[in-house]
Amino acid sequence: MVRRWARPVGHVGWWTFVVATLYAGGVYWWGSRQGIGAPMMHNGSWSVYVPLTSGAGYEDIPADTFSFWRATSTDNWHAPSTCALIAFVVVVLAATIEALTARRVGPGIVTVAVPFISLGLFVLATPDTFDGIRLKWELAMSITLVGIAIREVWTRFLLPRAESTRQTSASTRRA
Repeated sequence: MVRRWARPVGHVGWWTFVVATLYAGGVYWWGSRQGIGAPMMHNGSWSVYVPLTSGAGYEDIPADTFSFWRATSTDNWHAPSTCALIAFVVVVLAATIEALTARRVGPGIVTVAVPFISLGLFVLATPDTFDGIRLKWELAMSITLVGIAIREVWTRFLLPRAESTRQTSASTRRA
């Protein structure tokens, strides 16, 4: 029963991760640029605790002052980067369950490693990940598509399917 649900949950988690990462502008779960929970529209140049005039100290500004920024503590849960992180955890958990239920060591290791390989390619394609280096959009898109293709080809075509217990016992009886 668990094995039957692991693959579809992994697919939904994967595509949620991909779309949320694209909306977030890349993988910003760590680092100084935006960090986890960074809203899609926030450019990092202004926040509520930046002094508006020199020597004036810090002021709380009403949230409706800037329509793209909402001053609530729940913003992080609505940010695409947070959604991408949660979806990636779902993908890894589904891959782990699928690997354990298949009971094959080699394919199981690859099944769990493939999402991390794809994540690495997504991080590589994310702007400013490495000391302000920005790849040309064609190269970043190609790297992202390769990351997507690696996961899709493995899970849809190369991953060995676990035989069900009923099929195994039926084929044993025939022999």
